[in-house]
Amino acid sequence: MGRLRDLPNELLLLILAHLDDTDLLQHVCYFKLCARTRACFARAAPGLWRRLVRANGLGLNCLEKATEKKWKKVAFECAEHAWACDDPECGVDRLEENRETIKEMQEYWPEWDHSVDAVDLYWNLRPTSLFAQIGFNDRWPHPDADTITLSSAAVKCAFLKPNNRDLMEHHPIALRTFATIPPLESLVIDDVGSWPSVTAKNAGGATVHDALIAMSGVIGKDMTCTQLDKLMAWCGEDGYFPTDWSFRDILSATSFVGTWFQLTDWEGLELDSSSFICQFGSKRLPYTVREHLESHYGHRYPTGDYDWM
Repeated sequence: MGRLRDLPNELLLLILAHLDDTDLLQHVCYFKLCARTRACFARAAPGLWRRLVRANGLGLNCLEKATEKKWKKVAFECAEHAWACDDPECGVDRLEENRETIKEMQEYWPEWDHSVDAVDLYWNLRPTSLFAQIGFNDRWPHPDADTITLSSAAVKCAFLKPNNRDLMEHHPIALRTFATIPPLESLVIDDVGSWPSVTAKNAGGATVHDALIAMSGVIGKDMTCTQLDKLMAWCGEDGYFPTDWSFRDILSATSFVGTWFQLTDWEGLELDSSSFICQFGSKRLPYTVREHLESHYGHRYPTGDYDWM
């Protein structure tokens, strides 16, 4: 630090100019070193923080206003989180994976500029691997889920798995990662349970957060008789309910379960042609309703007349 104070301004500016133009962490570190290095950024080209954030595969969600002040805030938020987070789906590991994916795409598609807004294409793009690592608190309630104020219902019940059970709100890098690279303006998420498709739109590029915001309209939604009828059609050897369950058993279980996401195992999202496809695996419910309620609610399951079980 003492040696930096002795360097002329011209040399400090030269150091800034030679930092890797895609390395967000280097730039934030240099900004934080001292007042003189911080002053160098006043001469940086406009849009520096926006370019750095996007170069790391990150963006704003559809609810945020894109301003230079906001991009700078996001840059510092993500850099500071990267140093503190050791989850392989977030932190420094996620930034490095995002940058590598961008480099691979630029080799495949040289005319694409990561610093511009989203593209309006229908390519068979791979979604970020994050989608396969997102779980929902419908099945594994987080102890703080009811006390933390979050920005959307989907984020409130979503967490990273299997590495840890931190709520997604605690992982800004994961939330801000683009859903695809290149990022797309519009993502149609198909087959969300038995409900209609939902669309995540973001002129700057749809992020993981945008996908969760779009899904918040269906996660936790009540199940109708028509939807239950569709589930009944799948009862059987490989179905979602044990073959010897009575209709009353199934109705009682679903009245507490409430959502498709609790009846199936979430396996992530895939992009098929131009649309996301939600992937679900068969989840055999416990043999009795009581066992199911105890496994889901522990000792907190609702009281009532269960003599018939």
